[in-house]
Amino acid sequence: MHDTTLNSLLEDNTAGLKLSLYQPTHPASSGSTVKEDTIRFKNALQDIRAHKLYDNALDHTMETLHELVDDVEFWKYQSRGLAVFADTQGYHTVRMHYDVAEAFFIGDEFQLSPLVLEDSLGSHYYVLDINHTRPRLLMGSPSNCTELVIDDMPDSFESMTENVEFSKELQHQSGGVGAFHGHSDENALLDNTKTYYRHIARAVDAFLEGHKEQLLLIGVENGVGSMRKVLTYPYILEKYIEGNGEAMNEQQLHEASTEIIETFNTQRRREAIHTFEETPPALTAVGYEAVQAALTESRVASLLLPSFRRTTDTVREGFDTAIVLELNDNDDATESLVRGTLQQGGEVIALATDSFADEQPRAQCRF
Repeated sequence: MHDTTLNSLLEDNTAGLKLSLYQPTHPASSGSTVKEDTIRFKNALQDIRAHKLYDNALDHTMETLHELVDDVEFWKYQSRGLAVFADTQGYHTVRMHYDVAEAFFIGDEFQLSPLVLEDSLGSHYYVLDINHTRPRLLMGSPSNCTELVIDDMPDSFESMTENVEFSKELQHQSGGVGAFHGHSDENALLDNTKTYYRHIARAVDAFLEGHKEQLLLIGVENGVGSMRKVLTYPYILEKYIEGNGEAMNEQQLHEASTEIIETFNTQRRREAIHTFEETPPALTAVGYEAVQAALTESRVASLLLPSFRRTTDTVREGFDTAIVLELNDNDDATESLVRGTLQQGGEVIALATDSFADEQPRAQCRF
């Protein structure tokens, strides 16, 4: 979901010092949580100014960042983490949907590996609620589900079938007005329904063009089956939520989708580990130096990074457990591996820190 921001930051070649800041935040805001988050942010800014690599050229940007401390509205609408990327031209903020260790980096490039790793964890997904009253597409994250405004998404089935243009289209697709002669009410309803689903699919496919997040369907069995036939989006989950989605609010949809999404992401990581373990040693690399050497030879197809842990220590209100992205002592080396893998069209896969006997990075190679 961070693709646009990530690509922009990866391609940033402007000269000058760059600042990257990460900190945990609270998705459920109150006076105390906002205060806690702003104090953490203010302390980080003070530490940045005191750092040996700090350059006064960043002073103006730092002053604007200090103004955020008193921006209550900004802090009221946070997620589980915050990333800030700043240089002499200004700053950009990104809300993160997994807990992240507190850290900041000053250097010639932005520190982007935590964003890449979060995307690998499955920070976003989509839910298509198929119903005949108000079909809707929602964006889901580990924190919530939010309905999206989609151009050309049809209204209710009833209102659309009464539309003159819809009737003309249906007649044209059925071979002309005469084609309806002898149609039973059941066949006419089936024709209407198929055309209605095509309209929904067309709107959703257009909106999701270029995306790679998973799409979860919700609806009755026949509706889900019919929708699969007309959607061209390639990342549709096999498992779906059966039932009447229109009776569920965003929080209920989030609760219903979380288990399915988490199961999918967990299985995907298990498969990556199994594939690596079954790969001949000649086509793997273990450790920073070995992976970097494979990158130099353009051999890396996927980079496996033990980089997160599950915990109950930092749980936010309403969540049983939390996934925390860890930033380790080899952050610069990790950043180099991540950037190198992406530049070669490879995949970065975030794994739990206990996935292997050690926490060394691993690569699966093309040759």
